[in-house]
Amino acid sequence: MSKIANISGQISVRPCRVGMVCEPNTASVVSAANLASGVWGGGYFPMLLADDDDKAQRIARSLGVDVLYAVDDSPGSRAMAAQPGYAIRDLGLGSPFARSEWDQVRLLGIDWLIDHAVDIDLVRPTWTDTDPLSGLFSVWFGGLPDGDARGDVATVSSAFLRHARRWPLDPKAQLPELIGVETLLGLTCHEIRQEIDVERAAFVVMNPQSADDLRAFWNLRAAGQDVFPWPVGHEERVMTAARAWLESALTGDRLGASHSGAGERLGPHMRVIIPPATVVPEALSALLEEKGVISSAGHGDLPRSWHGTHPFVTEFRRNFSISFDARRLSLAIPFPSRMPSGARGTRAVGIIAAQVDFQREEGLGPTRTFAAPNLRVIASSLTPRNTPELFQTSALGGGRVVGVNAAQEEVELSTISVEAIFRSILGSGSGWSCAQGDNGRFAAQLAERLGGAGAWLGNQPAIGAVLLKAASNPDGLPIPALIQAAKRKQGLWPAPLSRTREKYPTDVVYELLRRKLLLPVHKVKCPTCTVEYAVRPEDLAVDLTCEVCSEQFPLGFALGLAGPKTPWGFRLAGTVPPIASAKSCRSWQRSQRFRPHTSGSHPRLCRTFLGLKSTALPCVARSISR
Repeated sequence: MSKIANISGQISVRPCRVGMVCEPNTASVVSAANLASGVWGGGYFPMLLADDDDKAQRIARSLGVDVLYAVDDSPGSRAMAAQPGYAIRDLGLGSPFARSEWDQVRLLGIDWLIDHAVDIDLVRPTWTDTDPLSGLFSVWFGGLPDGDARGDVATVSSAFLRHARRWPLDPKAQLPELIGVETLLGLTCHEIRQEIDVERAAFVVMNPQSADDLRAFWNLRAAGQDVFPWPVGHEERVMTAARAWLESALTGDRLGASHSGAGERLGPHMRVIIPPATVVPEALSALLEEKGVISSAGHGDLPRSWHGTHPFVTEFRRNFSISFDARRLSLAIPFPSRMPSGARGTRAVGIIAAQVDFQREEGLGPTRTFAAPNLRVIASSLTPRNTPELFQTSALGGGRVVGVNAAQEEVELSTISVEAIFRSILGSGSGWSCAQGDNGRFAAQLAERLGGAGAWLGNQPAIGAVLLKAASNPDGLPIPALIQAAKRKQGLWPAPLSRTREKYPTDVVYELLRRKLLLPVHKVKCPTCTVEYAVRPEDLAVDLTCEVCSEQFPLGFALGLAGPKTPWGFRLAGTVPPIASAKSCRSWQRSQRFRPHTSGSHPRLCRTFLGLKSTALPCVARSISR
């Protein structure tokens, strides 16, 4: 019979979080913003500098980035995007930011979101290339400048162009209020909630011509912070929109509070984020003072933490519990019943991130696992070469993240070799390699029987004492002897296995019996050679063969010879009908009284015919000699 394994957890569908690797220039930053404007979750894609690997790694880890994408063709961008664990698989099927919604590896677009935006005022701000705030508008609102057809990437979907009203931005006029409207970039963040610890609403002072300032503003918002740009030298142009945004933050309780040293509330507080070696502009200070907001200046920081196994949280999730043959090397996990879809229920098409978080894994054994440590270096051990996933990585808490098409019905995961995981972590060098030895395999099997790596049974000295005692006595020991072995090594362990210290040694033995680490045996004495040996329950049979002399003997006979101390009872053999047995025995006995013995015949050659009935003449049992 094959062994049954079980795995349970939760599968959730969310956007792929892409780290946009770009060069430190405005053109590269704007290109990254334009690409991100056409896909679900694009407003939350952080921008990473190709020439600052350490900072890029910190941002990627702090924001839960799944993969990296080189915005330009520079060697630095391509090298960073190809890092192990962050690289997008080259399936030869196009780009994740391809032109058509139907390209096989294109990230899920936003058309399905537009179908549900019936009560949202969608606007498409337009500007010219010559506008001094052109770069800011790209990272603020998303999309391309009005009439710009650069490149072959369609970042603005045709559905958005049909539904959004055009909103021209005049370089000589103030920006209108942005309250109650939604732009292209804002739409990409719908159906997502970020469980991330960030500061309250803040103004971001910036130089609109600086690529670093544009990228910093983008990343603060990508991290989930509510920010409004304050372009130095163009304060009057954004003043109306800034005042409306600030008033909305005050009424919406999106600001913090300032307190005195005695704990007295002084009023609302806002942090103003400024570039290094700068101060808060006078016009911004006057606006905050006008609204009664106490401000403090500081630099933008990365989020300190987030909740759960990923910052992105969506409603597309379901719990699962699947039992399967433990010999299987892969498992299909069904998608949630609710998936990204259009107004008519048509399933959206495009690559999403299917995140599988495991809660329990039982019965697989110690050599293979579905759960994986959250280390990018093991990515090569996760994805078989013949699978169509765009990427596959590990997640916080031992989960897996797979880039698959939202049109599928399920995601298939393969088990991982535990040995391959350790080889990936430890690497290999010239003249050496790593592998699991026999002792390690045995210890891993024992740990699995004791509940796995996270169990507490293996830490208790009494458990080890009972196992060693049983191992040194292959013929078996009585329960009192095992309890005494546990008691001698009990130490200070009364719990959590037992509520009382007195019952602890007994409960240790019972727990090992429950886990089948202790198995019963019965001692049987051979009637022929008189050797006594232990027999397992599964080896007991009506007839046994002695392990020493190889003679066959009935088990009942050997047990009977043990005398009155044997705990066994004895019943009639199943081949004798229990109801008629007494009458049959009496008939046979009566036949012995009348049976004549023929001279020269052996008793064993005599046959007796019993139970002949006749309604006409009396019948007598007769012995017939051959």
